[in-house]
Amino acid sequence: MLISLLTTLALAAPTTAAPTAPAGLREVILFSACKRAGYVVYADKTGATRLLERVRMVPDNTSRLTQRYDARGRLTTVQASASGFAGLRYDLTVQFDSRGRVVSERGYRAKGEQANIRTLMVDPRAVRAGRCP
Repeated sequence: MLISLLTTLALAAPTTAAPTAPAGLREVILFSACKRAGYVVYADKTGATRLLERVRMVPDNTSRLTQRYDARGRLTTVQASASGFAGLRYDLTVQFDSRGRVVSERGYRAKGEQANIRTLMVDPRAVRAGRCP
C-alpha cells in the first residue's frame, strides 16, 4: 500500500526539464549568483553572446527579459514583460538597428506604467563576469 502510494506521488510530481540551448548555441557557464538570479546566456561557437534571458518569479510578480544579439554582438531585439497581483504591467518588444537606435516598439503598457526598455536591459558582459543586477 505504501509503495503504491509513493509510486503514485512520484508519477504525479511535476518534472522540470533542463533548458535546452537554441540551435547552434551553447549555454554559457555563469556564476551561481547569476544562475540564482534567473539569468541564462547563450553564445555561438565563437563565444559571442547571442541570447540573454532572465526570468524572475516571486509571489504575485513575474518578470521576463530576453535580449537577442547578431553575430557581431550588436543588440537586435529586446522583449520584456512583467506582471503583478493586479495583472499584466507591460509586455514589450523593441527592435534596434545596427547603431543601437530603436527601430520599432510594440506591445502593451498598463495605464500609468512607464517602463523604459533601456532601464530594463542588462549588459551581457557584466552577467558573464558575475555582476548580476
